[in-house]
Amino acid sequence: MTRQAKQIPEAVKAFNDLPDDARVPAEVVTALFSISNRTLARRIREGVIPAPATPNPRTFNVGRLRKSLRSLP
Repeated sequence: MTRQAKQIPEAVKAFNDLPDDARVPAEVVTALFSISNRTLARRIREGVIPAPATPNPRTFNVGRLRKSLRSLP
């Protein structure tokens, strides 16, 4: 039996081309950081990943995500 590969969201593929004021859904954030939804919630509480820009649906500011990605070891 073969495994189906998860498709990469277009927003992840084009992340570098998005303006800093763009917003992306949680699915993109989990793909960028290679984490689960549960880990995303924990990292938000810890301040490692910025809180969503909008609560429902949860969307995240691209500029703030870039800053978080740059600060990772």
